Order: sequence, then C-alpha cells, then structure tokens
Amino acid sequence: MYRRKLIKTVVFILLVAGLFQAGIMAYSAAAAQAAGSYEKNIAYASAQNEGASDTAVQEVKIPQEEIDISNLTLNKEVEDMITSLDTTNASKNITNYKKMLVELNVPESFKEEIEHMYSKGYKVPDVLIAYEFLYQNYGKIYELEVLIVQKESGKAWDTIFNEYNKNKGEFEPRNFEDGKLEELFRMPGITPDDIVIADRIEQQTGEEFDELIAMRVKGMEWKNINEELEIINTSDELPRVAVTSAQVNKYMTETGLSEEQVIEALVLAQKLGKDGKAVLDKIKAGKTEQDITAECLEEKYQL
Repeated sequence: MYRRKLIKTVVFILLVAGLFQAGIMAYSAAAAQAAGSYEKNIAYASAQNEGASDTAVQEVKIPQEEIDISNLTLNKEVEDMITSLDTTNASKNITNYKKMLVELNVPESFKEEIEHMYSKGYKVPDVLIAYEFLYQNYGKIYELEVLIVQKESGKAWDTIFNEYNKNKGEFEPRNFEDGKLEELFRMPGITPDDIVIADRIEQQTGEEFDELIAMRVKGMEWKNINEELEIINTSDELPRVAVTSAQVNKYMTETGLSEEQVIEALVLAQKLGKDGKAVLDKIKAGKTEQDITAECLEEKYQL
C-alpha cells in the first residue's frame, strides 16, 4: 500500500504542478526505483475531491478563495503615487494592487520594488501583469523592470511572455539516484511539493538541491528562502487541480488533444481562475500557455 501510494503521490504532484511532459519520466523512474514498478495513474485529489471516483466525468472545480483586503492599508504616499499615474482609474488600480499583495503573499522587500516601479512612472497594470507572470514562472525580482521596459517599447504581453519562456527553457525534472526519493520522503516535514519546488529553484538559481531541502527541514518557509534568493514565487505549495481519468479521457476525445496537453490545460485554468474547457479550446486553437496567460492577466489587471 505504501509503495503504491508513493507512486501516486509523485505522479499527482507532477500533474498538479503542470509538469506532465517528457520530464515526468525522470521522476516516475525514480518512483519506480523506490516502489518497484511504475503504474501510470491519473491522480484525482484535492481537499474538495477526496471522494471522487476514477469514472467521474463532471469537472470538479476547486473554488478560488475570496481575497480579503479589508484590513490592508497602503501608505498615503503610495496611494497618491498610484493616483497620479492614472487619476481616472486610481481606485481600481489601488484595489488590484492590494488584491495581488494578498493573493501572492508579496514580501515587504518585493513590495518596495513594485512601488519603486510606480515611482519611475510605469503603469500600474503593467507592473502587476509582469509581477504575476514572474510569480508563476519562478522569475527573479530584477526581471520585473526588464519585462515592463519591453512592454513600454511597444511589445505585446504575449510576445514578451513567449520570448521569456523560449529564453529560459522548459523546466525539466531531475533524475534521482537510487533510493534518493525514499530518503527525501523520510525527512521530517518534507512533502512532494517541497521536492519539486527545490528542484525548480536549483535549476533557476544554481543553489544546491540538498541545501534547499535542509532549509525546509529546519522549518524555513519557501517565502523566506525565495525572498533571500530574489525569487518572486513565495508559495509553500504547488497549485492543485481536481482531475479524474474519465475527465481527461473525455476532454481528449472532445478536443483531439493529448493526455499531457489536457492535464496541462486544466492546471493552467486553475492557476488563472478560468474554466477548464475554455482553456482547452484555446490550446486546441493553437495558443501557447504564454498566450493564454497574457490574455488572462490583461483581462484581470487592464482597465
């Protein structure tokens, strides 16, 4: 039972992280070493969907949490600065900024950098769009102005995001040596999420994977670790999506997309707070993840 659960846990983490691609075999091979054999199962799991069966075809949506900004106040100087940038839309820009601070759990040092962008005259929607994109892609805080300047030069967000992804390359999960995965799972407090996050950070920064895991064992939060490394993403958990085998098969039949494309589209939809079928239709029409992200973030922050 433990061995089977280990396999399904690793596969699930890859699915919910949006990493179901060629690189999945790196992790699944490690799971096979640890568990004896690899069983390819589409994992269905979430706090809201623990009782779902593999035959369920109805899409299960994890509700977006309501963002409470009632107790959040900005310095008057910051509100005045935002107002001066766009008097007509000042109230909406202030609200959007507050919501992003809460939703993405923005550290104080990154908040200061965001507000420095305002002081330089950059448009509030552009700053928020660039920040959230970098958050989703484990970008660094210094890249914030780089993206904004590109937008100021006349480039569209979808072009900027696609170029960023091309230059950075796709994240490819590592191959673990024999027994390493089981060793990691035996460490106190270490979750599958931690393993994937540490792997991604190592590839982004060059920091040693084992040192990152050691920080987590000591109780450090990813928010603090990443702030120190200047990585914008501050979450201790990977995004979740409720998905069953039957649901994936249904969408494959309807759209003609591959299993990997369907899963990645559903994960993207959850991250962006969009309907899964709508995102699948965009993927079928030839749009990239970056195209869809740009479209959704513009809809979220543009006025």
